[in-house]
Amino acid sequence: RKTDIKRRQKSGRCVMQVPILPPEILTDIFKYLDECELVKISLVCWQWNEISTGNELWKKRCENVWATDLNQTGVKEFDDSFIFPQEDSNFLSIFKRFHSRFFPVKSQFSRVRRVLWKLFSTLQEFGVDLEGLVRTGLGCKEIDSILGDEIKLNEETKCIYSMINGGELYRSRGLFGKYVHYGVVAAFAFISLNNSRAFWEKTKRMPTGDYLLPVVSWVCKRNFFYVLRDHTCCGEELKEGEIVEWKRPSWITRVSSSFLGLFEELQEQVSTENWDIEEGEVIRYPSMPGKGAYEATTRGVKVVTSSVYSPESSPDGSYCFPYRIRISMDPSCPKEWSCQLKSRHWVITHGDESETVDGPGVIGMYPLMEPGSFFEYTSRCVLDRTTGSMRGSFTMESLLTHEEFDIEVPLFELNTEYPKLKKLRSTNSKQD
Repeated sequence: RKTDIKRRQKSGRCVMQVPILPPEILTDIFKYLDECELVKISLVCWQWNEISTGNELWKKRCENVWATDLNQTGVKEFDDSFIFPQEDSNFLSIFKRFHSRFFPVKSQFSRVRRVLWKLFSTLQEFGVDLEGLVRTGLGCKEIDSILGDEIKLNEETKCIYSMINGGELYRSRGLFGKYVHYGVVAAFAFISLNNSRAFWEKTKRMPTGDYLLPVVSWVCKRNFFYVLRDHTCCGEELKEGEIVEWKRPSWITRVSSSFLGLFEELQEQVSTENWDIEEGEVIRYPSMPGKGAYEATTRGVKVVTSSVYSPESSPDGSYCFPYRIRISMDPSCPKEWSCQLKSRHWVITHGDESETVDGPGVIGMYPLMEPGSFFEYTSRCVLDRTTGSMRGSFTMESLLTHEEFDIEVPLFELNTEYPKLKKLRSTNSKQD
């Protein structure tokens, strides 16, 4: 050793014995090393091993490399990779677990995690019951094993499945919400990757072909598909990674530019209260004017209308539009304004044609409107075209004077397109 020191002195190299430096100084030096170098120096001696594997170094790396915030434990129930330890936990083990699970999708990790954490925090805040609707994610190797060589996902979508996986398929519940009409419940479920693969094996022999992978489903009756590769459909170019809905060869529409976009839309709709939460579930009927809902007030009675498109209830050549009507009277209105709904009048427009529908009450009921009262019902309209509209009025009778008067039901659109997204039109489908 003395010979080695003398040799280094002659060459001008430093001869300080680093292991005898104080731990605080060594820790400061080791902060400049990357992960691979830390692993290597841990083999030099016991002192270096203890410092290079300690929490002080690896906690910071967990935060820097995997963008973890130790105070964010809001999604603890959904994915154990999001459960962050306390100060005395082994952060080297945490780093290794993240590295082995997420390294192939590292470039997308921070962004995807931020979107999902924000979503689940919002859903929890609004009391959404997610039990069984989403599960712990899969490792990248497990994802590759399930999909095989035939199915390739982009890095962003693969990162989603590495963090969370689809849950159980319910007829009445879904992560992406539901709507109800005429006793029919359409729930949009996030499909587990195993189920997606199984569904793909069946659908690839159907007109959808092998370029669409189901990712969201209403118990296989209504599906959102992930586009596996660029493809021409109905004269339009579908891009890899887009989410589309396919009903039949003559009808296909874009839902989102990416799978992550579905989660972002869900978070926005719930956080802005455009999609209501009822009994712990997301309802997909819009409720905010200007965001898919329409509102009118007459003599203190407010009517809010909204509609959705229901391809699963649409016979070939027809288009079914469930709609929701909400009638309410503000608590500040005078008691003398109390009234009762007696009849309805509708004007339904599609193309150059219009038709009127008149009848007593609504769905066989004659709701009373008093200060603070609220009434809601759902129905549906079936058209032979992809677009149309409805407007009308309700005839009310004053409870005080028995005078009859009409209240406005605002015009609302009936449209197969998703908001702000262009429909892919087929040359052989019936259009306005």
